[in-house]
Amino acid sequence: MQVLKRHALPAWCGAAFWRWVPVGLLTGIWWVVAVLALHTCAPEPALKAAEPSKMEAMRRAADEESARVKGIYERMSDEERMRGVVYEP
Repeated sequence: MQVLKRHALPAWCGAAFWRWVPVGLLTGIWWVVAVLALHTCAPEPALKAAEPSKMEAMRRAADEESARVKGIYERMSDEERMRGVVYEP
């Protein structure tokens, strides 16, 4: 018996170890899938609110222009409004 104990196989060669290898591999794969899923669902960093973009500046300029033209149109009399619609010699 002394000879067998001295030349016994390491613990990782036993049947108990190999029974848990598929469980460990499957757990590791699921961890990788979970981490990748959470990483891809991370929210994008928000843009700075103090710095307006070019589109916002253009939209604001168009809104101001339309408000100015609307104000001019509302101050016109009916005759002045019709001057652009009806041809007057």
